[in-house]
Amino acid sequence: MNYKLRTNKAFTLIELVVAIAILAMVLSFAGVVFKVSIGAYRTAIANAEIMRKLRAITDQLNTDFKSVSKGYPIVVWSDRIVFLANGDFQSIRQYTDSSGNKKTVAANLASIFYRITNTNTGKPILSRGQTILTSDSSLPDPNALDEYSKSSFYEFIAVAKANKPEWAGGDLPPLNLNREQDLVRYMAKGVSNFRIEYERWDDTTGKFDWKPGDGTFVDSDHAIRFEKKPGTRALKFAFRLRDSKKIIKNGRRFTHIVYIGD
Repeated sequence: MNYKLRTNKAFTLIELVVAIAILAMVLSFAGVVFKVSIGAYRTAIANAEIMRKLRAITDQLNTDFKSVSKGYPIVVWSDRIVFLANGDFQSIRQYTDSSGNKKTVAANLASIFYRITNTNTGKPILSRGQTILTSDSSLPDPNALDEYSKSSFYEFIAVAKANKPEWAGGDLPPLNLNREQDLVRYMAKGVSNFRIEYERWDDTTGKFDWKPGDGTFVDSDHAIRFEKKPGTRALKFAFRLRDSKKIIKNGRRFTHIVYIGD
Protein backbone atom coordinates (compact mmCIF):
# COMPACT_ATOMS: atom_id res chain seq x y z
CA MET A 1 0.00 0.00 0.00
CA ASN A 2 1.12 3.45 -0.85
CA TYR A 3 0.61 6.23 1.67
CA LYS A 4 0.73 9.92 0.88
CA LEU A 5 1.63 12.42 3.50
CA ARG A 6 -1.08 15.14 3.64
CA THR A 7 -0.09 18.61 4.66
CA ASN A 8 -2.45 21.51 5.67
CA LYS A 9 -1.59 24.78 3.99
CA ALA A 10 -1.63 27.84 6.31
CA PHE A 11 -0.39 31.42 6.47
CA THR A 12 3.04 31.94 7.73
CA LEU A 13 3.69 34.35 10.56
CA ILE A 14 5.12 36.92 8.15
CA GLU A 15 2.05 36.72 5.94
CA LEU A 16 -0.23 37.25 8.93
CA VAL A 17 1.77 40.28 10.05
CA VAL A 18 1.64 41.76 6.55
CA ALA A 19 -2.11 41.10 6.27
CA ILE A 20 -2.79 42.71 9.62
CA ALA A 21 -0.67 45.74 8.69
CA ILE A 22 -2.56 46.17 5.41
CA LEU A 23 -5.89 45.84 7.22
CA ALA A 24 -4.82 48.43 9.76
CA MET A 25 -3.82 50.82 6.96
CA VAL A 26 -7.15 50.33 5.19
CA LEU A 27 -9.10 50.92 8.39
CA SER A 28 -6.99 53.96 9.17
CA PHE A 29 -7.60 55.47 5.72
CA ALA A 30 -11.30 54.63 5.98
CA GLY A 31 -11.44 56.40 9.35
CA VAL A 32 -9.77 59.49 7.90
CA VAL A 33 -12.13 59.53 4.92
CA PHE A 34 -15.13 59.07 7.23
CA LYS A 35 -13.95 61.85 9.53
CA VAL A 36 -13.37 64.23 6.62
CA SER A 37 -16.77 63.37 5.14
CA ILE A 38 -18.54 63.97 8.44
CA GLY A 39 -16.66 67.26 8.89
CA ALA A 40 -17.57 68.39 5.37
CA TYR A 41 -21.21 67.45 5.95
CA ARG A 42 -21.38 69.34 9.25
CA THR A 43 -19.72 72.39 7.66
CA ALA A 44 -22.18 72.29 4.78
CA ILE A 45 -25.11 72.15 7.21
CA ALA A 46 -23.64 75.05 9.22
CA ASN A 47 -23.14 77.12 6.05
CA ALA A 48 -26.71 76.39 4.97
CA GLU A 49 -27.99 77.60 8.35
CA ILE A 50 -25.92 80.78 8.12
CA MET A 51 -27.14 81.46 4.59
CA ARG A 52 -30.76 81.02 5.69
CA LYS A 53 -30.20 83.63 8.39
CA LEU A 54 -28.51 85.93 5.89
CA ARG A 55 -31.39 85.60 3.44
CA ALA A 56 -33.99 86.30 6.15
CA ILE A 57 -32.14 89.41 7.39
CA THR A 58 -31.36 90.90 3.97
CA ASP A 59 -34.86 90.22 2.59
CA GLN A 60 -36.42 91.98 5.58
CA LEU A 61 -34.02 94.94 5.30
CA ASN A 62 -34.76 95.28 1.58
CA THR A 63 -38.52 95.15 2.18
CA ASP A 64 -38.43 97.72 4.97
CA PHE A 65 -36.20 100.25 3.24
CA LYS A 66 -37.99 99.93 -0.07
CA SER A 67 -40.97 101.47 1.72
CA VAL A 68 -39.07 104.41 3.23
CA SER A 69 -40.22 107.67 1.64
CA LYS A 70 -37.83 110.53 0.98
CA GLY A 71 -38.07 112.99 3.84
CA TYR A 72 -39.11 110.48 6.48
CA PRO A 73 -36.69 110.65 9.41
CA ILE A 74 -34.02 107.99 9.67
CA VAL A 75 -31.66 107.95 12.63
CA VAL A 76 -28.59 105.75 12.47
CA TRP A 77 -26.08 104.87 15.17
CA SER A 78 -23.08 102.63 14.70
CA ASP A 79 -25.01 99.68 16.15
CA ARG A 80 -28.71 100.43 15.57
CA ILE A 81 -31.12 102.25 13.28
CA VAL A 82 -34.69 103.56 13.51
CA PHE A 83 -36.94 104.91 10.74
CA LEU A 84 -40.51 105.31 9.45
CA ALA A 85 -41.82 103.26 6.54
CA ASN A 86 -45.01 102.87 4.51
CA GLY A 87 -46.61 99.48 4.05
CA ASP A 88 -49.42 97.14 4.99
CA PHE A 89 -48.65 96.63 8.67
CA GLN A 90 -50.62 94.37 11.00
CA SER A 91 -50.06 93.48 14.63
CA ILE A 92 -49.22 89.93 15.63
CA ARG A 93 -51.30 90.14 18.79
CA GLN A 94 -54.92 91.12 19.13
CA TYR A 95 -56.08 93.89 21.46
CA THR A 96 -59.40 94.46 23.21
CA ASP A 97 -61.13 97.65 22.04
CA SER A 98 -63.56 99.84 23.99
CA SER A 99 -66.47 97.58 22.97
CA GLY A 100 -64.76 94.49 24.35
CA ASN A 101 -63.96 93.05 20.93
CA LYS A 102 -60.60 91.58 19.99
CA LYS A 103 -59.06 93.26 17.00
CA THR A 104 -55.85 93.24 14.99
CA VAL A 105 -54.20 96.65 14.66
CA ALA A 106 -53.66 97.58 11.02
CA ALA A 107 -52.26 100.74 9.38
CA ASN A 108 -50.03 101.85 6.51
CA LEU A 109 -47.31 103.59 8.54
CA ALA A 110 -44.96 102.15 11.15
CA SER A 111 -41.80 102.99 13.05
CA ILE A 112 -39.16 100.26 12.70
CA PHE A 113 -35.85 99.70 14.44
CA TYR A 114 -33.02 97.19 14.21
CA ARG A 115 -30.50 96.58 16.98
CA ILE A 116 -28.75 93.86 18.97
CA THR A 117 -30.84 93.09 22.05
CA ASN A 118 -30.11 90.91 25.06
CA THR A 119 -32.54 88.17 26.02
CA ASN A 120 -33.60 86.78 29.39
CA THR A 121 -31.19 83.89 28.75
CA GLY A 122 -28.26 86.30 28.49
CA LYS A 123 -27.69 85.68 24.78
CA PRO A 124 -27.86 88.63 22.36
CA ILE A 125 -29.99 88.45 19.21
CA LEU A 126 -30.76 90.76 16.32
CA SER A 127 -34.03 92.44 17.18
CA ARG A 128 -36.48 94.15 14.81
CA GLY A 129 -39.06 96.32 16.54
CA GLN A 130 -42.19 97.62 14.84
CA THR A 131 -44.63 100.23 16.16
CA ILE A 132 -47.74 100.74 14.04
CA LEU A 133 -49.11 104.29 13.94
CA THR A 134 -52.88 104.09 14.18
CA SER A 135 -55.70 106.60 14.64
CA ASP A 136 -58.10 103.99 16.02
CA SER A 137 -59.45 105.68 19.15
CA SER A 138 -61.25 102.51 20.28
CA LEU A 139 -57.95 100.86 21.17
CA PRO A 140 -56.66 101.14 24.75
CA ASP A 141 -53.71 103.39 25.44
CA PRO A 142 -50.60 101.37 24.57
CA ASN A 143 -47.75 100.51 26.88
CA ALA A 144 -44.08 100.07 26.04
CA LEU A 145 -44.47 96.47 24.87
CA ASP A 146 -47.50 96.98 22.63
CA GLU A 147 -47.15 97.01 18.86
CA TYR A 148 -48.91 100.30 18.16
CA SER A 149 -49.02 104.00 18.98
CA LYS A 150 -52.14 106.19 18.99
CA SER A 151 -50.14 109.37 18.38
CA SER A 152 -50.63 111.29 15.16
CA PHE A 153 -47.77 111.38 12.67
CA TYR A 154 -46.58 114.82 13.79
CA GLU A 155 -46.97 114.03 17.49
CA PHE A 156 -45.00 110.84 17.04
CA ILE A 157 -42.23 112.62 15.11
CA ALA A 158 -41.95 115.34 17.75
CA VAL A 159 -41.57 112.79 20.55
CA ALA A 160 -39.24 110.60 18.48
CA LYS A 161 -36.90 113.46 17.62
CA ALA A 162 -36.73 114.52 21.26
CA ASN A 163 -36.00 110.97 22.44
CA LYS A 164 -34.03 109.30 19.67
CA PRO A 165 -32.49 106.48 21.78
CA GLU A 166 -35.89 105.58 23.24
CA TRP A 167 -37.39 105.71 19.76
CA ALA A 168 -34.92 102.96 18.82
CA GLY A 169 -36.13 100.70 21.61
CA GLY A 170 -33.73 102.02 24.22
CA ASP A 171 -36.29 101.91 27.01
CA LEU A 172 -37.46 98.34 26.39
CA PRO A 173 -36.38 95.56 28.78
CA PRO A 174 -34.40 92.53 27.55
CA LEU A 175 -36.38 90.16 25.35
CA ASN A 176 -38.16 87.43 27.30
CA LEU A 177 -38.41 84.49 24.91
CA ASN A 178 -41.22 83.04 27.03
CA ARG A 179 -43.37 86.16 26.69
CA GLU A 180 -45.69 86.37 23.68
CA GLN A 181 -45.45 90.11 23.15
CA ASP A 182 -41.66 89.94 22.98
CA LEU A 183 -41.56 87.39 20.17
CA VAL A 184 -42.57 90.03 17.62
CA ARG A 185 -39.15 91.64 18.11
CA TYR A 186 -37.25 88.39 17.55
CA MET A 187 -35.33 88.61 14.25
CA ALA A 188 -32.35 86.25 14.30
CA LYS A 189 -29.95 84.70 16.77
CA GLY A 190 -26.26 84.11 16.23
CA VAL A 191 -25.74 87.70 15.04
CA SER A 192 -22.87 89.80 16.36
CA ASN A 193 -20.70 92.81 15.44
CA PHE A 194 -23.75 94.54 13.97
CA ARG A 195 -22.52 97.83 12.49
CA ILE A 196 -24.14 100.46 10.30
CA GLU A 197 -22.64 103.15 8.05
CA TYR A 198 -24.39 105.72 5.88
CA GLU A 199 -23.36 107.23 2.59
CA ARG A 200 -22.65 110.94 2.87
CA TRP A 201 -21.25 113.68 0.67
CA ASP A 202 -17.72 114.68 1.68
CA ASP A 203 -16.79 118.25 0.76
CA THR A 204 -13.10 117.49 1.23
CA THR A 205 -12.97 114.69 -1.32
CA GLY A 206 -15.85 115.94 -3.45
CA LYS A 207 -17.56 112.55 -3.50
CA PHE A 208 -19.76 110.24 -1.50
CA ASP A 209 -18.11 108.36 1.34
CA TRP A 210 -19.17 105.89 4.05
CA LYS A 211 -19.46 107.29 7.56
CA PRO A 212 -20.27 105.42 10.79
CA GLY A 213 -23.63 106.17 12.33
CA ASP A 214 -23.50 108.68 15.19
CA GLY A 215 -27.16 109.24 16.09
CA THR A 216 -27.75 111.76 13.34
CA PHE A 217 -30.64 112.13 10.90
CA VAL A 218 -29.58 110.83 7.50
CA ASP A 219 -32.68 111.06 5.30
CA SER A 220 -32.06 112.52 1.85
CA ASP A 221 -34.72 115.22 2.06
CA HIS A 222 -33.30 116.57 5.33
CA ALA A 223 -29.81 116.79 3.85
CA ILE A 224 -30.97 118.54 0.70
CA ARG A 225 -33.23 121.08 2.42
CA PHE A 226 -31.18 121.94 5.48
CA GLU A 227 -27.58 121.15 4.65
CA LYS A 228 -27.81 122.10 0.96
CA LYS A 229 -25.82 119.01 0.04
CA PRO A 230 -26.54 115.76 -1.78
CA GLY A 231 -28.36 113.49 0.65
CA THR A 232 -27.83 109.96 1.81
CA ARG A 233 -28.54 107.43 -0.91
CA ALA A 234 -27.59 104.18 0.82
CA LEU A 235 -26.93 102.44 4.12
CA LYS A 236 -24.37 99.71 4.72
CA PHE A 237 -25.02 96.95 7.24
CA ALA A 238 -22.13 94.73 8.37
CA PHE A 239 -22.57 91.79 10.73
CA ARG A 240 -21.20 88.39 11.65
CA LEU A 241 -23.39 85.27 11.56
CA ARG A 242 -22.74 82.07 13.49
CA ASP A 243 -24.38 78.69 13.22
CA SER A 244 -26.24 77.35 16.26
CA LYS A 245 -23.71 74.58 16.96
CA LYS A 246 -20.68 76.86 16.39
CA ILE A 247 -19.19 74.48 13.86
CA ILE A 248 -17.72 77.33 11.81
CA LYS A 249 -15.29 79.01 14.14
CA ASN A 250 -15.92 82.77 14.47
CA GLY A 251 -18.80 82.49 11.98
CA ARG A 252 -18.88 84.43 8.70
CA ARG A 253 -18.77 88.16 8.08
CA PHE A 254 -21.25 89.80 5.67
CA THR A 255 -21.93 93.26 4.28
CA HIS A 256 -25.28 94.30 2.83
CA ILE A 257 -26.14 97.64 1.20
CA VAL A 258 -29.67 99.01 0.89
CA TYR A 259 -30.73 102.04 -1.10
CA ILE A 260 -33.24 104.36 0.54
CA GLY A 261 -36.57 104.32 -1.18
CA ASP A 262 -35.19 102.22 -4.05
